[in-house]
Amino acid sequence: MTLVLEWNYTSFLNELRFNPDMTPEEFVSFVVGSYQAGTYVSTVLGFNMPEFYPIKKYYTTLSATNLSKSDQLKNDVSTLAEKLTDNLPDVKPNIRKAREDTREYGILYPRFWWLPTTLSFGLAYEPWGYDCFIDVYDFSSRLREEVDVQEVKDACTNVMNSLDEAIIASESLPTDPSYGLHIYFPQLRCQYDQSIWKGMKNPTFRNIPVKYEELDFSEDNVWDEFLKTYLNILQFYP
Repeated sequence: MTLVLEWNYTSFLNELRFNPDMTPEEFVSFVVGSYQAGTYVSTVLGFNMPEFYPIKKYYTTLSATNLSKSDQLKNDVSTLAEKLTDNLPDVKPNIRKAREDTREYGILYPRFWWLPTTLSFGLAYEPWGYDCFIDVYDFSSRLREEVDVQEVKDACTNVMNSLDEAIIASESLPTDPSYGLHIYFPQLRCQYDQSIWKGMKNPTFRNIPVKYEELDFSEDNVWDEFLKTYLNILQFYP
């Protein structure tokens, strides 16, 4: 299948034109429903690679979120982070397995800033693709199946339920486990707080404007503390 980037603006704008009294939720459902998700398989120098070569595959997705539900979701994510931190010695292997299997975003960009961009883009080698953003629902679902600790299972369920409430509409391929929202979760210590564009030539983008723990989201919950504990980087980011 080739890359599909089709968004039928006429369709949802006509819906609004002929139904101006529709609710915001109804309108964004039409907006998302008018988007055609797709996928694209990279080539190397214009050549298709053999099946054993881990080539980059891109999946497009779109969603709409009810921001009035974000506080409850944020609280549930924070509770999950607390339970994971409290039980980390017992559940760390489960977290690692769930994290490895979870839907990731940003693969177009280099995973490590020191990788030459020409090499990263040119070879389209999937393990070199950026992987620090993951689907929250997919991760929670996989983690719930992996762990035996009941309070962690319950926390995962609460996050999933909050997402069901917050996500108004989501469009993706049937084979793409994208549910509407992602969260920051680097797999490696060296990836934490690094700009996705650090290795690019433009010096403006080499540094992130603020640390992850200084974001409003991080200041209001303990997800960032969980990440630093899980990645064992508290000595670098106290």
